[in-house]
Amino acid sequence: SKTKQNSPFKQKKNNLSTLLIMRALVLNSFKSLPDLKNMSAPKLSDEQALIKMNYAPINPSDLNFINGLYGYQKELPCVPGWEGSGVIKKIKSNKYKDTDLIGKKVSCFATYKGNGTFAEFAAVDLSKCLILDEDTDLIQASCGLYNPMTAVHIRDICIKHDHRAVVLTAASSNVAHQTFKLLKKEGIQVINIVRK
Repeated sequence: SKTKQNSPFKQKKNNLSTLLIMRALVLNSFKSLPDLKNMSAPKLSDEQALIKMNYAPINPSDLNFINGLYGYQKELPCVPGWEGSGVIKKIKSNKYKDTDLIGKKVSCFATYKGNGTFAEFAAVDLSKCLILDEDTDLIQASCGLYNPMTAVHIRDICIKHDHRAVVLTAASSNVAHQTFKLLKKEGIQVINIVRK
């Protein structure tokens, strides 16, 4: 006899799936560790995608958020996590058809309202999803937005204002390494400051 597996999806007659329960890290109070809990999966707002999260890195910004030190605080309890990668399972959009996006690999940013990426599923604004090539490694893609886009932005500011040198603090961080490489290509001198 076949063993019936517990699925987080309830099948509908039209073969679309509605997510019921997922596992997530839930932050109940700042300066405490999140708890692993079962919870209802997020409902989509307009122009959002439901992402089956494959990977979500823990960045310093995530640790600052958990400790109540980030520049923005969400209402608690919430699921932390600012970025990650996964596959689009469902969309709610007037701009795109389901067939355009469902099944696509993405790098994504969490919204400032609602839950983040430290869960099996995340509701993410479509404008904060970067569609990836099919052969893209989702581990690498999970870090594909936050630090790289910061490095590109710093480079663009330096070029726009014709800066010849930049001081990078926390120079041993990933974003500093990425920024250093981009600035070096542009011939911009970099002074690195590393904490003990």
